[in-house]
Amino acid sequence: PEEREEVETLNLQSALLGSSGLKIIADDLLPYLPNLKLLNLYGSQLRSREDLVLLASILDRFNSLQYVDIDGNGIATQTLSFVKE
Repeated sequence: PEEREEVETLNLQSALLGSSGLKIIADDLLPYLPNLKLLNLYGSQLRSREDLVLLASILDRFNSLQYVDIDGNGIATQTLSFVKE
């Protein structure tokens, strides 16, 4: 696969990704979207602390990302305590 430099938004709203799907997106898709600015993960079944750790890793690895929507996921309510740790 080749990079898709024109892609700036990836809408995965209600995709029911869960932990395994988020890992696949992080490892196998995002590296090909170097200019991605917005990642919509609203309602994607992200619930665990491991999902938060992976999300932090995504934000660290992909510097072009400016906004990630995690509303509608269990991790949305855990984010503040995770950031404080």
